[in-house]
Amino acid sequence: MFQPIDMAEITNGRWLNEPPPIAPLKIGHDTRESLKDGLYVAIRGHTHDGHDFLDAAIESGAVMALVDREVESSIPCLLVSDTLVALSALAARWRDQLAGTRVFAITGTAGKTTTKDLLHHVLGTAQRGSASPASWNNAIGGPMSLLRARPGDDYVVLEMGTSSPGEIAALARCARPDVSIITLIGHGHLEGLTSLDGVRAEKLSLLDFMAPGGTAIVHQDDSDIEPPPSIALLRHGASTNADPRLASRADGVLILGDGARFSFPMAGRHQAVNAVAVIAAARIAGLSDAAISHALETASPSRGRGAESVVGGVRFIDDAYNANPESVAAALEAFPELTTTGRRIVILGDMLELGDQQGVLHEAIARPLLESNARASIDEVLLVGPAMASLAAHSDMSGTCPVSYWKLLDDAALHSIAGRLAAGDLVLIKASRGMRLERIVEWVGNRESEAATA
Repeated sequence: MFQPIDMAEITNGRWLNEPPPIAPLKIGHDTRESLKDGLYVAIRGHTHDGHDFLDAAIESGAVMALVDREVESSIPCLLVSDTLVALSALAARWRDQLAGTRVFAITGTAGKTTTKDLLHHVLGTAQRGSASPASWNNAIGGPMSLLRARPGDDYVVLEMGTSSPGEIAALARCARPDVSIITLIGHGHLEGLTSLDGVRAEKLSLLDFMAPGGTAIVHQDDSDIEPPPSIALLRHGASTNADPRLASRADGVLILGDGARFSFPMAGRHQAVNAVAVIAAARIAGLSDAAISHALETASPSRGRGAESVVGGVRFIDDAYNANPESVAAALEAFPELTTTGRRIVILGDMLELGDQQGVLHEAIARPLLESNARASIDEVLLVGPAMASLAAHSDMSGTCPVSYWKLLDDAALHSIAGRLAAGDLVLIKASRGMRLERIVEWVGNRESEAATA
């Protein structure tokens, strides 16, 4: 890591007291984690100011801090004009130290976290590297993830999220990726990005900041893009114009258009398409198809993004970490592929941040829901949230399968929903993170614990 004198130069800052004698061994902003011999970054948030937690940072082991206001502290503090800007500057300079490390960047509306986890899983079987921890895909987590990479690592995989214009560009300018993956682009964060065109422009801005000679692996739906001339372009997907192309999938095996076969146990065409992008990226990293297939054979969905668990005898497919129209449709398309001898139940919560298109986009979920029901009958549909009222009232829902609706997921709703679930049920839960639908799983678990101690 950088020496203190270099940190001041990189950030255009000054040490408020005597600079520390050695470089920090780590950088962090969460005082709940170990900061032993590290630099604490004090960040101002919407509800908390990191400067108020300097003492907690010291207790966690921090030996220096990055601040943007005058403070008194027992550890050296580097004063800068803006800690987030300074953090990004440190990460950008650190990128220069990673000459032998291949930097992967992943963005998209749906599938980016799963793709990130899959790629890290595959690369990690043969090489040394790291990936963005859960939800570290913003102006804080992106630079932090890059700063965690060590010289000599073979790779670092960075996830890049956005909710307003310019956020992807800021992250990409810092990371300068060698390989970029853009998954499915759809209707996400419309409150800040306004329209599907706005979402596409924001996501594709990643390509403008790639390292020369890099490769972009872009979902086939964006076949009209023209990348900068300094990078190569691959269009992954399942259509005939995709390359690499998912030609077929059955019985846990993916077959690509070039005839290569890969083991892959995860359900859903969308997951298979994500795997195709991972295969392309892993090939660029030098892994053989046999090594990639062996790694993919043990792949599983990420927590909150389709991970399976059995609680109280109920088999839950927890996909409640995030939701947009495209990801909900994909989850519903995959649901019939899961076999069960019990009832099939779908629980859907609001998709957030859709702006003035909220009503029509929630109503549009009726089509993939009915298509899923036609392939494997759904016994109950349980809808939660103010925006889901439009789907609950949709005329096409009448007479297909029982539909129940709750405006809020309060204790009464949790009790009612949990009471409808029984051992042997297969339950898909899908919603935006803000709905906290995972509480349904927790409620069922608490019910089981109470019953065991009664």
